[in-house]
Order: sequence, then C-alpha cells, then structure tokens
Amino acid sequence: KEGAAAAAPWLVGPQPTSGASEDFFDDFGAWNSVRLKLLPEDNFHLELWRFEETFCYHSSDQAAMQARQAQREGQPATHQMLEVQATLTGRVQRRPSRAFEVRGAMRRELSTVFVEDPSLDIAGQPTFWSLCGHFFAYYIEDHRHWKVNAVKAAGGDGFQRVAPGKMRAACGWLHSDIVRDGKDPVEALLSTPDNWFELSASSGDWEPSDLQVSEFHGAKVLRFTTDKVTIDETMKAGQEECREKTSINEALSFQAYVCPERSGDVRLCIPEIPVTSHLEGPVLQEQTDADEAVPTPTFNVLGDPGFALLRTNSRL
Repeated sequence: KEGAAAAAPWLVGPQPTSGASEDFFDDFGAWNSVRLKLLPEDNFHLELWRFEETFCYHSSDQAAMQARQAQREGQPATHQMLEVQATLTGRVQRRPSRAFEVRGAMRRELSTVFVEDPSLDIAGQPTFWSLCGHFFAYYIEDHRHWKVNAVKAAGGDGFQRVAPGKMRAACGWLHSDIVRDGKDPVEALLSTPDNWFELSASSGDWEPSDLQVSEFHGAKVLRFTTDKVTIDETMKAGQEECREKTSINEALSFQAYVCPERSGDVRLCIPEIPVTSHLEGPVLQEQTDADEAVPTPTFNVLGDPGFALLRTNSRL
C-alpha cells in the first residue's frame, strides 16, 4: 500500500512516464534469485542469477587417499565455483486473460483465482493456473469434465503426469459436472457456477460440493519480448579463474500472470536461457526456438512448469 506498487497501477494502466520504475524480487529454484523491473514506456529489465560450488575429488583410490591426506595437512580439496548472471531487456505488452475464481472449497488454498495459460495445454485445451503456481485446472476429454490438480511439490499428480498418454484423469481435488455435447469446454468452465464435486478428506470419495465457480474479470498476462540478452559467467577452479560474457541477439519470449484485484504478486514463467555449466552437469537446457508465437514453457526436475512468484519490494 505504499511505495511504487501503490503509486502506479502498473497492471491496469499505462506505465508512468516520470522515470519511476517498479521492482519485483523473489528466490527461485533453478536460478538462485530473480529480479524483474518494469520500466516506463512498456520496457522491462530482468535479472537471473545462479551460483554453484563444489569441491573436486579424484575418483581413484590413491587420489582419494592423497586428497584426505591433504585435508589432514590443512590443504583443502580443489574448489570449483560457477556464477552466472543473465540480464534480459526489451518490451512488455499487457493483455486481459481469461480466468475463473473458486470460492468455498474445503481446501482453503483452492479458493483462489485460476488464470488461463495457453502455452500449457492438455489435449488441445488450455490449462488454468493459480497465481501461486501450485494448482491447475485441466479438461479431461474422456470424462468430459474439468479437474483441479496440483504440481508434485504441492502434493498433486503433477502437470506432465496428467498429459495425454499418462495418468490423464489422475486424482485431483475438484472436478466439474459433465460438459454437455456441443458446448465449448472453456465456455462451460467459465459459466458453470455450481454442480462441482470435491474429494472428501475423510472418506476419500467424490462428494457434491457447495463451492462456487465464476468467471473472473481483471486477470492480466504480461508478454515479454527481449531485444538484448547478456550472460556473464565466472568460473573458478582452484587458483584459476575464467570469465566469459556472451550476448544473444535473437528475441526470446516469455510471459507472466497477475490479478491486481486479488494480489500484487506476479507469476513469472522463467524463460530458457542457453547457458551450459563448466562444472559437472548442465545448468539449464538450451534454447530451441526463441521466435515462437506462444512461449515454450520450461520444466523443473519434477516435470512441472518452472516459474518464480515475485513480490514487490515494498512488501518485503
């Protein structure tokens, strides 16, 4: 309620032209930290930072014995360190997004707004995601109803487990009534206020629920397109140090979602950056196609979409 977030309605109005900007910051798994700055005239500045370090021991028994002996004599094992900072700048567009709101669910965390994400579709239908990124609604064609599930880290079946050819129905916690023949599934979802079912925590059975579902107006999607990407990598191995700086001139596209009427938090879908670690194992996957109309989502080690939940500096 104070600071830049309150002074400028950055989600619902034009960006300020006085030179003011807004900062968003959060910790994120694949990157150690993520910082987004929305600038005047629909520009943005995004910083991604990652740090890794290891102590290297040789695999042979003799070398291992020498390493242990060196430790006993006060000589540390070879220290390896990698620090990566990716800086992305470019333009951002704000567009309304379809969304629905759940009220009155037995699981209180499910009483929230779900925003459409067309980049994460299942069987040709878009999915809808809670702003926290833990819960998602998807259409099950075989059963002709919508179901609300969760990512694995939140105790659900996970996004990729419910994709076609996997556990499409899975379990989940909520599901809608049957979508009538000839009706568009998304239109049915946004116009079905009742006749929902909820998984009972006590019996484990599906039971009719009193929860209400309604279309939500006010959700926004922020679509980012880069004009410059700079990657700084600093690598150290023992006393040796190497620093590399590279630039990507191709445009990368990614997006973020927000509901300013419910929360100032921003769910940022982390873009893929072509960075490869000089330590053992990759840091990130390589970028395959940066010019697709719909941004290609990234996935974490659990098979769920990668995102960062950002909060304004004034709230920290």
